[in-house]
Amino acid sequence: LSVIFLILICVVANVRAAEYLISPQATTAGEIVKYKEVGYTVGVNAFADFASFLATEIEANSTVYVADGKYAGNITISTDGLKFFGNNAFRDWTVTRSEESIITGTIYIKASNITINGFKFTEGGRIESTAGTNASPLSGIKVLYNYFAESTVKRGTSTPLVEIGNVVANADAVRNGQIYEVP
Repeated sequence: LSVIFLILICVVANVRAAEYLISPQATTAGEIVKYKEVGYTVGVNAFADFASFLATEIEANSTVYVADGKYAGNITISTDGLKFFGNNAFRDWTVTRSEESIITGTIYIKASNITINGFKFTEGGRIESTAGTNASPLSGIKVLYNYFAESTVKRGTSTPLVEIGNVVANADAVRNGQIYEVP
């Protein structure tokens, strides 16, 4: 009976999805970087930027924590079920936000069940979901508790569902689940 119990514990432990960290401090391979009291190993589950993270084999349905800092360049997410939590995940605009995880490029979503939570999009930073079609739609895309500054989403693009908790500043607006620039 104890052998069966041990096997069951091992199987349940392996079901848990992976957790990753993207942080500008993750620069020395093998070094342990702490984020919110959890240690991550650089080159294994901690990476300095999105490019190095996306160049690895990513487990579906994983959680990705993104430390405060500025992240430039375009990002393509093609692994289903990833949950990206910026430094201000689950903090709306009515409370004081911590240092921001800032996105200045475009996040291209080409997978289903993606969460983008707690980021600041500025300097043209935006989200585009261009892979879904009527025949093969993407689903479960959640964009919440983000702060959009400047004109961040191009008019007429296929944008993901915008859920409660998003703040749109300057000349932007949210209408009918789409983000548009207001002239």
